[in-house]
Amino acid sequence: MKKFILPLIFLGSVAFATDYKTLSTEELVALRGTVSTEERDAFKSEMQSRTSTLSYDEKVALGVP
Repeated sequence: MKKFILPLIFLGSVAFATDYKTLSTEELVALRGTVSTEERDAFKSEMQSRTSTLSYDEKVALGVP
């Protein structure tokens, strides 16, 4: 029974995960502080990849440190 329930729970959590790659940078910035703990690593990874390509002025305009 455990062999059936554990994969089902995993698949359910993957099915409802947010795909942060489809959001704009402005939308990502707006989500800061509201992301659930389960999705925090994916959000952080996407934010870091986006902000690494921004210029200093773009970071200031978005309020990104």
